[in-house]
Amino acid sequence: MSSRNFGTPKPNNFDFYDNYVIGHCNNGNTFTIDIDDYEKIKHRTWTVETRFNHVIAVSNHKYKSQRIESIILDVPTHNIDKLRL
Repeated sequence: MSSRNFGTPKPNNFDFYDNYVIGHCNNGNTFTIDIDDYEKIKHRTWTVETRFNHVIAVSNHKYKSQRIESIILDVPTHNIDKLRL
């Protein structure tokens, strides 16, 4: 029987440019956000959900599967697809 370590995910790395930020996920994926939105998401660890190409919070007890758009727009994740951006 093998054991797996389910410890706290390592935070993302970010590259800062003039008006945007590129987030580097632990699995090699990247995402881009406006620099103004960085303050809203910096304290969470994000990953790219490849099936739908959504950026989501890494699952943990408080922010399970929360999409990045829901944090930036301050709306529940289940309402994101109903919005026209």
